[in-house]
Amino acid sequence: MSTKSKAYINRANKQITDGYIKPYIGKTYAKKYASTIASLISALSILVPLILVSLIFNKIKTYFSLQKIIIFIQIYLSIYFSILSLSSLITGLEPLKFFFATSQSRYICLQILQTLGYVLYLLLLLMYLVLVFSTETGLSTKVLGLGQTIVGFAVGLHYYVTVFHRAVLNQPPKSNWKINGVYAVSFLVICVFAGAERRKKTYLEDGVDEGKKS
Repeated sequence: MSTKSKAYINRANKQITDGYIKPYIGKTYAKKYASTIASLISALSILVPLILVSLIFNKIKTYFSLQKIIIFIQIYLSIYFSILSLSSLITGLEPLKFFFATSQSRYICLQILQTLGYVLYLLLLLMYLVLVFSTETGLSTKVLGLGQTIVGFAVGLHYYVTVFHRAVLNQPPKSNWKINGVYAVSFLVICVFAGAERRKKTYLEDGVDEGKKS
């Protein structure tokens, strides 16, 4: 580990224990519980978006189309990065850096799991892109498929360079509330367009059905 990384970790640990932990649990247990608190915060940042997305999709119980699964993931990612951005903006502590400074081994394991999950998401995007370009779909559907694939790969590449690759090198992530905010907005915009496209498709299908009945 570089001298700069060690200095950052020591400074972050001191800020966390002095400013957030010692006032509540005392000096004796501050260092002991810092890692536990970081793990809890990290777990909540993952579980809360999942719970919110599950509530949004609670009516979808038996069948998930490929596009619905992709929208589900995109809403989750938007909520996840929104939580990271807002918590960093409000507290002044970037959650990923906080977790790295207090529990590096767990942080690296988390990044590996998240990266594997994101790779699966990228594969789904490619499957959907091939599907819309190989079947009779409208231009807007093709543009949506291409757009969400570009956004997915762009965010993934940037996250790999600034977070995952640095985790492998045992270095703190280069992330802040602005970057996480851009991630969140990007996925939110894609979700809005995807939702509009689905509503348009449903409207057209209903119009065709009514025309046949009449």
